[in-house]
Amino acid sequence: MGAYLRYVPPEILGFPVHVEAKYKVPLSGSKLTIYGAALAFRPQIYRFDLSCKLLAEMTHLKFQNGAETTFTRVDDNNNLTSPITLPQQTWELDMQWKYFGVEFSVYF
Repeated sequence: MGAYLRYVPPEILGFPVHVEAKYKVPLSGSKLTIYGAALAFRPQIYRFDLSCKLLAEMTHLKFQNGAETTFTRVDDNNNLTSPITLPQQTWELDMQWKYFGVEFSVYF
């Protein structure tokens, strides 16, 4: 689920420019959140448009897991022993990264 917004003013400093923003979150499952913004310059030349978009985006991923672990040991005579269940262990993954970029386009 997310939102996308675009603001298109007539022009800024003589250039046709628009501003974009986005925000995305999951409805369920892992917590992956993405948000970002872009500034796009779109001058029109004869019969086609050029575009140069400056991008900034951030992504955040976080999830946890808690589960019991069961394993079977092998003794010195290669005989399997009864299964052993370890207590529940919780681990967490929390990552975040940033992205900056430039995108060029030609519209006919």
